[in-house]
Amino acid sequence: MPIPPQQLPIGVQNYPEIATDSLLYVDKTAYIAKMISEHGTKAWFLGRPRRFGKSLIVSTLKTVFSGQRELFKGLAIEERLDEEIFAARPVIALDMSLVTNILGIEEFQKSLGRVTSSSAVWRGAKSATPNAISSPVEPFLFRGDPDLPPGEILSDLITNLSKLSGQRIAVLIDEYDKPYLDLIKTPKEAEKVRATMRDYFTRLKAIDEYISFIFVTGISKFSRMGVFSALNNLRDISVSPEYATICGFTQEELSGPLGARVEAVAASLGKNRNELLKELKDYYDGFSFDGVTRVFNPFSVMLFLAEKVFDNYWFDSGTPQIIAQYIKGKRLTVEEFRGMATTRSFIKNPGEIGASGAASFLYQAGYLSVRADKLTNKYTLDYPNREVYESMSRLLVENFFGDANIAEGASDNLRNALVLCILIFFGYGGRIMVTT
Repeated sequence: MPIPPQQLPIGVQNYPEIATDSLLYVDKTAYIAKMISEHGTKAWFLGRPRRFGKSLIVSTLKTVFSGQRELFKGLAIEERLDEEIFAARPVIALDMSLVTNILGIEEFQKSLGRVTSSSAVWRGAKSATPNAISSPVEPFLFRGDPDLPPGEILSDLITNLSKLSGQRIAVLIDEYDKPYLDLIKTPKEAEKVRATMRDYFTRLKAIDEYISFIFVTGISKFSRMGVFSALNNLRDISVSPEYATICGFTQEELSGPLGARVEAVAASLGKNRNELLKELKDYYDGFSFDGVTRVFNPFSVMLFLAEKVFDNYWFDSGTPQIIAQYIKGKRLTVEEFRGMATTRSFIKNPGEIGASGAASFLYQAGYLSVRADKLTNKYTLDYPNREVYESMSRLLVENFFGDANIAEGASDNLRNALVLCILIFFGYGGRIMVTT
């Protein structure tokens, strides 16, 4: 069977690019429509591991709010876009991974201010407007005082844009915790960053009347309580059954939207579809955020469908430095996290990183996933799949030897020694002979 012509969006987190270039897209817009239209809730928080599609959700929300309806033809949200609640409005989309945080707190604050000033888009802007630049969805260039604290720049941007447009603003914040987590091994610097972020996000509550919708993503929840202590109206859907599959691929999606691609790859490998799905499940499935529903790692599945080779794509795409730094010097073993008993309270609030144990850290980073037993109402943590289990094993081996190359060599030597023992054992009829 030939490979379907629709290209895979590997590494593409920009929804308009996916739609315009007709890249393969697994429709998650029903979840987006549900969030936008849910009365009584306008501030949302979603925690997911890296490489799980959080940025794509943010980009899709930005596309909806900026009024680009033509990009949603045939998708679940299309029939709802005429409703008033989906009307176009100015959008502030903040990507915290763009903020510089390694040159000291003053440069961090200036960088956050610059990113904030350039974060708005407004389709109603005109090129003749002094604060706008003409494009299909026009950026709104805010010329605020660069010497102001970044929180004040954010506040001024929102209020000015709302008054100028006559509309309330949608605020989207991606990877809110990255500036803080990057410095977690330097507590004093990390605390300075967190104090700035706390003041920054506190401003959102003070100008709530100018905001129509807030959506925040991050890897962790452990710093959420400190950073968002004043923004206490966030609804955390990280472990909500309603949104358990907002990121990642379900088994049904691998058979539906991705089915043609899976079948074509199976044929190219000389396997039938069910055989390949079983192998994919072993390698890349098993992530669960409500304890019941399981999803495949989307990044790994996409790369496998492109490369047609089972490999550890999640780990090789760049293990976060924070993971390697966290386990450094710790005497951890792979097996101690298998089937580890936990509680619903832990799953919802794993705790502050400075005081939490390794299980809390690894759970929030995506290396451990939750399992729930509905009959007993008990919860456990475990590795979601083979890929993550091997990733954890590799991290711990490298941590033990202190060098990736030495660790790889030691693993090869151990493997060869075991093979030699097996050959000797069976080669001599079960008798291991020792010569001197």
